[in-house]
Amino acid sequence: MASGSKKNNHTAAAEIQPPELLTETAEPAQEPIPEEAEPAAQSADNPAAVPEAVSEEPAAPQPKAAAPAKRERDSGIDLVKICAMYFVLSLHFCLYGGFYGFAMAEKSVAVISGFRMLSYECVPLFLIISGFLMGNAKPTAKHYIKITPIVVNSMIIAAITIAFKILVLQEHWEFYVWAESVYHLQQPGYGWYVNMFIPLYLMMPFINAAYRGMQTKKAKIGALIVLIFVANLAISVNRFRIIQHPEEKVAIGFTPNYFGSIWPFAYYWTGLMIAEYRPRIKKWILLPVLVLLLTGEVLLDRFTTDFGWDQGVNFTNEDFLNIFVAGTFFLLLYDIKIRNKIVRGILKAVASLSMTVYLLSYIGDCIYVRHFLEGENTPAIFVQRYFKIIPLHFLLTVLASFPVFYLGKLISWLIMKPLLWLTSLPERRKQKSAAAS
Repeated sequence: MASGSKKNNHTAAAEIQPPELLTETAEPAQEPIPEEAEPAAQSADNPAAVPEAVSEEPAAPQPKAAAPAKRERDSGIDLVKICAMYFVLSLHFCLYGGFYGFAMAEKSVAVISGFRMLSYECVPLFLIISGFLMGNAKPTAKHYIKITPIVVNSMIIAAITIAFKILVLQEHWEFYVWAESVYHLQQPGYGWYVNMFIPLYLMMPFINAAYRGMQTKKAKIGALIVLIFVANLAISVNRFRIIQHPEEKVAIGFTPNYFGSIWPFAYYWTGLMIAEYRPRIKKWILLPVLVLLLTGEVLLDRFTTDFGWDQGVNFTNEDFLNIFVAGTFFLLLYDIKIRNKIVRGILKAVASLSMTVYLLSYIGDCIYVRHFLEGENTPAIFVQRYFKIIPLHFLLTVLASFPVFYLGKLISWLIMKPLLWLTSLPERRKQKSAAAS
């Protein structure tokens, strides 16, 4: 695939990030389906449960307790997912379409930069969704078995990507090199997010337990502030340069900064809090706040360097300001209710492809880089190319993702079914023993 300058390759490592990898059955945190109350035991030890008098009249038939209502799927969450999926492709286009080669002084570039900043919310949004949906996860065998679709989808798309590289890109490597790249989640090249998300998924039950252990809202907000301080803020501050030189990167430095790599925790924690407290803020307030935050990011990026948009405080996924931008965008859409069943069904179907679309988008990226980005490039040409390429790229990638997604779902089911059966054996034996006694 065509590659940019050295600085653009450095940006690529942080530029694209995949979607969250949750199963469709996950329910929002803090709102579990209510369980049917068990009737009080009628025994001598429980006098309140014994009838006061025995009537000779036959008892009137009692109506059956209503089954717990199934919780309606949140269409707003599906909307956020689909926006994040689209942002992934938009962010890639900024990298491959030549955005980082534009002069910072051009006013039109500043507008494009604002859109790029919004596209950078793809991973933060996926992580917030993870916290919103997975807040009830507990350290059970079932939770860990459900990581299977993540691994299976990654392996299937890795095989497709390797075939594409060999047959179309004419890349030829030894077998062990390909095998190692799959094992290290380097296929299709955007797999660092999967590498990050799997450990996060393993730790979710324990993060949730820590969250539930805090009894007050004040304590939970305090924990979020500390997470931002030791991780996200440290990363951002270290991008401020002391010496303004194109080849020198002498930053302010920030301590403590040892735990900068735990920046995803802050987004996940944000999702947990939104799921519990369900803030409702008017859209006409949230929208201008979002615009102001994005404008602030563009201005900070512009005035912290004179050497390129990717060398300033460019507020990538891990930066602290994106906590507020992603949180605001999430609040703008998450509580939208859609009543039309057809529309809701379409949103659900597309949103379920989030991981698959992210990984398969690599192939589309390679195609348009090779065939549609040649010749002169200006901000105006960049915008024209964007609207010609990315909407179509998104549509075709979504369509191509359906068969891959359902193949992965079938294989995952074949693997998970016996594992879930084995893990349920102790409980079924316990129930059988109780019934026999």
